[in-house]
Amino acid sequence: MKDFFEELGKYIGETATTVGNKAGEVIETQKLKAQVRSLTHENTVDLLELGRGVYEQYKSGAVLDEKVEGLCEAISSREESIAEFEEKIAAIRGAGKCPNCGKMVAKEMVFCPYCGEKMPAVTVDEEETPGDDTEDVTLREEDASLFEEEAVKGDAARSQEAAEEEA
Repeated sequence: MKDFFEELGKYIGETATTVGNKAGEVIETQKLKAQVRSLTHENTVDLLELGRGVYEQYKSGAVLDEKVEGLCEAISSREESIAEFEEKIAAIRGAGKCPNCGKMVAKEMVFCPYCGEKMPAVTVDEEETPGDDTEDVTLREEDASLFEEEAVKGDAARSQEAAEEEA
């Protein structure tokens, strides 16, 4: 029986050593794979920057290889299409561009929710108000002044409440 346990102990020891070695190999492999992924990502970023640099040269009028110029023209064409589609989306949604940050803002917004810039007044076109050709109605300015008045009133009310609580 003693021999059995000695053999079992020896076998368990060898197995543990083998498992330990395999675990070490797996860990080392994963470290190397992580380094490969990192270097591949860095290459991707550098290639993107290289492409941007070449495209910027194209936009500034530099003479480029025929293949590169074809790719740049395709990019320019897609950028124009993207801009057109974004304008159509804005028109469907009834949104406009913020003059400060350039993000799309709903037409009923008085202030840009992204940067806080006051949005320009919207005038109601003749198509929208048939029969009223004499004056343009500015909606946002009226809303803005009402909003500012309410904000001032709210600040005053909060200040008064705070003073009453202290007393």
